[in-house]
Amino acid sequence: MMWLRTPLRLLPLLLLVWHNACLALLSATVPVAGAPPEVTVPLASALNGSPAPQAVSVLGETGAKGLFDPSLMWSAEWGTFMSYSSISSMDGVRTRIASYDPASGQWILRARVNEATPLSIPCGSQTCVGGVVHETSSLVLDPTDSDPARRVKIFTHSYFVSGINTLKYNFGFISLFTSERPWTESSTSTGSSPWTQEALLGWRSASPFSSNTSILLNNLPGLDQCVFFTEPSALVSEDELGSRIDLALGCVTLHPGGGGLQTQQVLLRSRDHAASFTFVSVLLTGADLVRLGFDIATSNAAQLYRDAAGRMVLLISPEAHYKAPTLAEGDETDEPGFDGYAGCIALAFDDERTGTLQRVRSQTDAGERLLLHVAAYARASEAQRYCGACSFHADVHAATGLGILMSTLYAGERTDRFQILASTARASVPPGNLSIDNLTPSGPPLMGAAVATPSFSPVFLAALFAVLALSLRLS
Repeated sequence: MMWLRTPLRLLPLLLLVWHNACLALLSATVPVAGAPPEVTVPLASALNGSPAPQAVSVLGETGAKGLFDPSLMWSAEWGTFMSYSSISSMDGVRTRIASYDPASGQWILRARVNEATPLSIPCGSQTCVGGVVHETSSLVLDPTDSDPARRVKIFTHSYFVSGINTLKYNFGFISLFTSERPWTESSTSTGSSPWTQEALLGWRSASPFSSNTSILLNNLPGLDQCVFFTEPSALVSEDELGSRIDLALGCVTLHPGGGGLQTQQVLLRSRDHAASFTFVSVLLTGADLVRLGFDIATSNAAQLYRDAAGRMVLLISPEAHYKAPTLAEGDETDEPGFDGYAGCIALAFDDERTGTLQRVRSQTDAGERLLLHVAAYARASEAQRYCGACSFHADVHAATGLGILMSTLYAGERTDRFQILASTARASVPPGNLSIDNLTPSGPPLMGAAVATPSFSPVFLAALFAVLALSLRLS
């Protein structure tokens, strides 16, 4: 053991070498603090830019403020359909369905699933006057439901709107609308569709309006921390146990450090075609997003889908603070500066049965953490553009070439300020990894979101050999 004969006076030098080797290890594995993932799938969004934004238009749509919150569905028999929010005002949000004609590239209104309706509800010791709206729909085909009239399902967040722009998300519930087909049987194909509504999933609040439902989510083990729920996304699958519906929901919780509310994502599962649900997992928390570099500990607008190889993926919208004021329009006044969607990140499932997402062991300035493996980050090409609530369907892409659809806000720039941007970007999951491939150049690869920890052994051995070599030279 030659290095044991090293004179004691050389120990400070050896310690310095060892210290620098350790610093090299740490610097190689710490993500850039405060930096969100790099955008890998930009969608052209500037109104006067080149290329111009590819906005979705629906023939027969009458929502004066535009469209938002797309959800794609595909059937070999029926083709491509999309549910979306049709917006006439903040208290006039309702669900519509359009079909896609690949020959003309045109969306056509096919069904009016629900309407915003006036309503008065008890709220605390008072009566609140306003109306109910339906937004962030999730459209799925459930072909093995024994009831043919329930084989097409739409989940929405139905909630109360009181006064001017007073959105009472907590005074609401998750609705389930069902029908035999995703279109209307009428000569114009736009009449009232025979959709049946069920107040499906509710929670306790200051109004019984939110708890008069088929299922009370607060009673499910694992969900007691949720104050209320938002923005559902459903996925119908078959496994060795039979048919199942996975349902991602925003779970609004109290921020652990104070300072208000934050939204995390939870996964529920039904084995009986949405007659009952069980809690599966917390998919991601606000802390997960902060560790990735986002400045707001909340996410929303989940979208579950399977890629072309059948792998389960989650698209989710983190949030950011926008400094620019939103539109003051008539009796709709928004405050300058607001929090909103900041694109969509793609996260692959590590184990869909237990509802766990892929994570990578990483060194951060707070120590070793298991960070979410962000495979790609899609957002508008303009850094300060509110965008998110994305949808993708692998079968739709294969059949039509349509890729990721992204909701985008043009406040103060056009009357129909709510828009859905179309793209050809497709989402796929190669074995052991997730990627979004854009059919047009999309910028540099993803960097910095979740840096895999290099093996400690090579760094350790390199440092050890350096120390040994120096010892032998000086002994």
